[in-house]
Amino acid sequence: MAKSSRKLWAEHLAGQGRAVTSVDPKALLKKTPYDGRILGLDPSLRGTGLAILECKPGEPNRLLASRTLKLKPKIPFVECLGQIHNAVDAMAQEWKPRHLASEETIYVNNFKTAQIMG
Repeated sequence: MAKSSRKLWAEHLAGQGRAVTSVDPKALLKKTPYDGRILGLDPSLRGTGLAILECKPGEPNRLLASRTLKLKPKIPFVECLGQIHNAVDAMAQEWKPRHLASEETIYVNNFKTAQIMG
């Protein structure tokens, strides 16, 4: 029987949860420098950060664009999620990144928010 999301979340907070993703060890040995754009995401319901980095072999990484989405507490929860979606989509459409790097959400006040934010 599948575990409830509440139990999975409790295990995760206690450090007992298993990793959701795995990394192919061969990928860690690949020494080819990355060439492309990355969308960096610092998720937060009221203050999401977005950045576009350009990586070119032999050159320093460059910050092409950044934005902090600041949402007031009076804005409804669902509207916040919609605005975050729109901001991420706009950056992706404009800059065409090939990869996304997202910071893990580490603190959540509300269990329902934790479920929605992943």
